Amino acid sequence: MAIPAYLPSDYIPGESERLSWYKKLAMAQKEEDLSNLREELLDRYGKLPNEVKNLLEGVRLKIWMRKLKIPRIEADENSALISFDQESRINFDYVIEQVKSNPKKFRLTPKQELVYWFQDKEQKFEELRRFFKEIEPQG
Repeated sequence: MAIPAYLPSDYIPGESERLSWYKKLAMAQKEEDLSNLREELLDRYGKLPNEVKNLLEGVRLKIWMRKLKIPRIEADENSALISFDQESRINFDYVIEQVKSNPKKFRLTPKQELVYWFQDKEQKFEELRRFFKEIEPQG
């Protein structure tokens, strides 16, 4: 997504320290790991700038993508293009049902990618995270 998502040098001054944090964030496997890192950032550096909040939300989406085996997401201001493959662990029946019942929100492309139109452009990360929870297979 084309939004600022990084660790600013005025938030974490040392370059090697910032690189260390990027590595920690990249290694987060669960939302709990990410929550712990968020708390550590708050404790050590104070209030999170928007760029850091965006970075954390991006990492959260990556965690969900790994969990559901979603290979790729491309997003712009208005929508996200979500790619699936044979390995994807999602409730495909639910996705098809949503496409049929919400044509203003969802569309399948000829390549079987899902177009998801954001309802609230200020809450893109939250919308995608909610959608990922909805398409996660139960059981």
